[in-house]
Amino acid sequence: MTLRDLTIDSGAVEEGLIEKTVAPYVRYDTDRREVVLLPEETSSLTRLAKIALYLLARRGWRYFKLKEPVLEEASPKEIAEAVRENRNTVRGDLQDLTRNSVIYRTNAGNYTVLPHVVPRMKKLIDTGDTG
Repeated sequence: MTLRDLTIDSGAVEEGLIEKTVAPYVRYDTDRREVVLLPEETSSLTRLAKIALYLLARRGWRYFKLKEPVLEEASPKEIAEAVRENRNTVRGDLQDLTRNSVIYRTNAGNYTVLPHVVPRMKKLIDTGDTG
């Protein structure tokens, strides 16, 4: 065995993790280029879990073969609308998630999920625990 035998396709691994995590809760509308959270399926999730789910699902757009890519990052307004919560409440949650290194705030003031956090997202969504 050589070291080359130990390589993995990290993109495929990440895509699989995202798919496994978001599949029960989300659908992608490729015509409107939107992530749709399924109301009934997400009703038992915490607000933090919904926010994390939405941003994780947006990261999943990178695996669609679209002519024009969909922006993965989202503004607080977009997030609040997607999770159907008050924008000011969501802003506070975004700050908490950023402080806990669950999500990343871009220089433009938008939010996204970084690759190294993707494995933690399932736990957050399943349990509401940011740790």
